[in-house]
Amino acid sequence: MTWPVRHIGMCRAPFRFAHAPDGWVEPDFGMTLTCARALAPDGCLGPQIAGGLTCLMAVPWQCDTASCRSGYAKAYDP
Repeated sequence: MTWPVRHIGMCRAPFRFAHAPDGWVEPDFGMTLTCARALAPDGCLGPQIAGGLTCLMAVPWQCDTASCRSGYAKAYDP
């Protein structure tokens, strides 16, 4: 599971995630997510919508490809 689950604001009880209210719309967090913004009452570490827990997780091969792109031989992976 991704690292944010360690924050108590995401839980409503032990081993139970808090749910965002019906109709809640996630705010725009901007280009850089700071700790202060993430921990704010309407930040991403509070009650969750469907997909909220996994949205901060990278798909490993996509991250690896983007991070290591300069190391690939063009003949192998154009």
